[in-house]
Amino acid sequence: MVVSNNCIEPIVFPLDTTSENIVIYGQLTDADEPQYVYIQKSSVDQNLPAPIRGAFVFLVDNQNNRYRYTEDKAGRYKLNNLTHGTPGATYFIEVTINNSIYRSEKERMPTTIGSDSVSYTISKETYESADFARLVHRLDVFSKSKLPSETDYFLRWDTNEVYYFQMTNFPDIFNTPAPDCYASDRVDPQRITLLNGSSVTGKSVEQLVAQREIDFTFLDRHYIIVRQLSTTRDSYEYWSKVKALLANTGSPFDIPPAIVQGNIENTDNPNETVLGYFETCRVTTDQFFLVPGYIPYYIEPYCTYDFQKPYERYPAPCVDCLALPNGTYTKPAGF
Repeated sequence: MVVSNNCIEPIVFPLDTTSENIVIYGQLTDADEPQYVYIQKSSVDQNLPAPIRGAFVFLVDNQNNRYRYTEDKAGRYKLNNLTHGTPGATYFIEVTINNSIYRSEKERMPTTIGSDSVSYTISKETYESADFARLVHRLDVFSKSKLPSETDYFLRWDTNEVYYFQMTNFPDIFNTPAPDCYASDRVDPQRITLLNGSSVTGKSVEQLVAQREIDFTFLDRHYIIVRQLSTTRDSYEYWSKVKALLANTGSPFDIPPAIVQGNIENTDNPNETVLGYFETCRVTTDQFFLVPGYIPYYIEPYCTYDFQKPYERYPAPCVDCLALPNGTYTKPAGF
């Protein structure tokens, strides 16, 4: 079983083109996993937000305990001395940037939680690839959820992937094999799947939670990991607005017509527009893996060695694992 955590960056898109805004996104879950806050500044042009370094970040609970986050990557801050939140407890974050203090509203971690059973289908039809260069088959990921007995609950789904990638094995006199390479990414990031318990009748529901092109990354073991997040009403309403905005613009990288303001403000200047959200969630996880034998279609080799091919002509991931999304030479736990 691959150990899944929430370290993959949240959905990112330009939120405003007329001013630079602080963007803070954080999530505290009840799972024993790294807990992160991401801090950025939006751009006045179409570039993606830039990370903000050197902030002071604290988590504060309803007992007034304060837990420090430390920056482990540009703009990403990891929580120290606490690996999970407690259902029913209340939390907020406090962020200091250049002597300005930003504070989220208090969020009570839900006590309700559902469970998921994940399944998939692989399309018989072909679809045009993302780069319009070829026809591909598509992986559709479904989640059948056993719902809580209560009706006052709100759910969201995230889908991630972790896979092994075979780099080009260049021959040498020592017969050294290509290094092991692994990558991870968010699947179908522009899709936001939400559920309001008050609108559901029945004890279970099945939904499409992600779609993924079958490409060269499926040439070896490829895990798909679905996380069901039990969230608050306020978080549900925030993500509903983001979903509506993305539906109106068609892509998370298009320029949207308006910003989506969350639950964080500048304590000294409440009129400042601060973007992003801090949320508390309960999490259940289910996953499956695919290997080429499970896929009933031929996948063209990607990094095969050819003695007539110059080194610089190989695709970047074939010679450098770090060219893949979140590529690493370190084997993930449980892989």
